[in-house]
Amino acid sequence: MSAVIDISKSLKQAREAKGLSQRTLADLSGVPQSHISKIESGGVDLRISSLVEIARALDMELKLVPRKGLSAVNSIIRSTQAKAQSKSMLDVMAKLQRAADQLNTALAGDRDVAQVRSRINELSRLSLPPEIEGKLKALAKQLQKLITGKTEVSSLQTVLEEVNRLRNAAVHQWDSEPEGRRRSAYSLDGDDDA
Repeated sequence: MSAVIDISKSLKQAREAKGLSQRTLADLSGVPQSHISKIESGGVDLRISSLVEIARALDMELKLVPRKGLSAVNSIIRSTQAKAQSKSMLDVMAKLQRAADQLNTALAGDRDVAQVRSRINELSRLSLPPEIEGKLKALAKQLQKLITGKTEVSSLQTVLEEVNRLRNAAVHQWDSEPEGRRRSAYSLDGDDDA
């Protein structure tokens, strides 16, 4: 992923995490909404002045980071994002957890239900990208249908597979970083300047 796309994606995620529309961000930053839209879609080269204003409006700062420290900085960013989940994402996760608890009560002793519940609890503690909120809502609806008996219990396996997939993707989020940019924490003290 190129640096411009990384920055565009980060800005969009930060805006969505704060629950801001592009128009609201435009008002806060002084950058036209149409320009913000183009920046987020990667359709325009960023001017430093625009980037600085947008970042500040999102409570972010621009900083050049030595490559040797990039892994540590990315780790800190991920841990910060986990704490700053949007209110709507938190609401969806709470609804999903309630549905899993209700299903566990309705189908006490079912191994798959226990696994779904466990994986959803794990998901709730991870940093989740805003774009999966719709998938989480759909899972909550599927669980509600299972609770009310409006769908076959066999569809529980599909729910479990999707929850596992989302959990694994969130846990292994660092795998999406380009190979050359990934560094183990122990290499920070090394002598390589790559």
